[in-house]
Amino acid sequence: MSLGSRLNCRTIMRKPPNILVFPPSIQGGQAFERLKTLLVSILEPHSYTIYPLKGSECRQSLWMDHTQLLINLESSRSDPDILTRFQSYLRSPEAMLLHLNPEEGLATHLKLDRFSTLMPPSHRLWYPVCLEKVDESVLKDILGQHFGLRLQSGRDSYDANLKGPGYLYASDEVIRLKALNLHDQWGPELSVHDVVRLESPLFNRTAFLRRLQTRYLGRILLFYPVIGSTFEPLERSVGNGVVVMADQQSAGQGRGGNAWLSPPGCLMFSLQLGLDVKSGMVQRVSLIQHLIALALVHAISQLTAPSENSLRLKWPNDIYLGSDTKMGGVLAKSSFCGSEVTVNLGLGFNLDNALPTLSLNSILDHQLSREVVLAEVLNVLEDLLNQLERGQIESLLQLYHRYWLHQDQVVRVKHDASDEISVMIKSIDEFGFLNAERLDTRASLTLHPDGNSFDMFQGLILSKR
Repeated sequence: MSLGSRLNCRTIMRKPPNILVFPPSIQGGQAFERLKTLLVSILEPHSYTIYPLKGSECRQSLWMDHTQLLINLESSRSDPDILTRFQSYLRSPEAMLLHLNPEEGLATHLKLDRFSTLMPPSHRLWYPVCLEKVDESVLKDILGQHFGLRLQSGRDSYDANLKGPGYLYASDEVIRLKALNLHDQWGPELSVHDVVRLESPLFNRTAFLRRLQTRYLGRILLFYPVIGSTFEPLERSVGNGVVVMADQQSAGQGRGGNAWLSPPGCLMFSLQLGLDVKSGMVQRVSLIQHLIALALVHAISQLTAPSENSLRLKWPNDIYLGSDTKMGGVLAKSSFCGSEVTVNLGLGFNLDNALPTLSLNSILDHQLSREVVLAEVLNVLEDLLNQLERGQIESLLQLYHRYWLHQDQVVRVKHDASDEISVMIKSIDEFGFLNAERLDTRASLTLHPDGNSFDMFQGLILSKR
């Protein structure tokens, strides 16, 4: 049976459900942070993503997709655009609204009774509880009994600040030449445990090194059974090609400050590139984030049968199975210091995790280990980076376009504050921006995202460069 047939036979959660809190600015942001801490302590780990919903985002419709619960913190709202969006959201039989303010305000404006025939009563809950009085027991009752969300069991006790010891994997020669100060670099100043050079039962060093063929990527690898984020050890300059991998992240990072769910079995790693400011890679540094996503997709294609090769690239930084199931994402950060540019890249991919969505191994005929996949991704990425350094842009773009989702896709693009136009997506350019063509005039355009937190591809604006 082909991969597509197996997917059609299954009920698949395409993305983790969202819990949105509006607006996040109440009490200077302290209300959102307090509520988020409570939610993390109550809800089943790795099952929901908790986002702040800003006013500018609320006026659009992107946030409604995959939102299981909307939590409102305002007692009144007169903005007609936001009220219209709330009403549109509440028309869905899946919609759930929780109001954490004792004043009537928004209830009058929304006229919730109008939707009583469209929504089950449990999904239409109006809970006049003062935010300052909400504690764990009250919130557990609301979320579990009234909304039916999945809560933590006693064995699921979850600490978002949890960190464990790290395990260093490198040859004696590399340790001697390049890593003499690892203890100082990754010690208590980063609030992570000291690195110890031991074997972890959760990481098969032999399988990783047997597959690894790189010159520098992954030749120093730190493995953490548990860490806040694999980005943490890379917050300072630690060395070109250093890789940090984790079995579990308690505070995984996504694009734009979004959370990244990081259950056990997920492939999660970050790496650091130290580049000379005059290098060819720095001239097109914005393209590098696209190359790590490409490296993952191309590596998986080399490890699986052609009939199982359905991974695709959603611009700018997501990895999809087919066209509608998100499997992973990429995060990139760069900084300049003197003559060196530091680029930190992070990748999370649903390889072998049971929650919260589909994982690749669950649909493959043979299982892929994280060690083998990680090594092959690094092999491919180093080759792609070498091509970038040599200026072989056409071959890179040709390979990228083999896997991407958007060829000749028609989208609406913001032309100015009050106008949109229809364009056809044609390709990405040498810097990773989108090339497009106006449908009305056939004029060529360059597009970039508008920075929304939900779907960058649905929020495109014309580039001003």
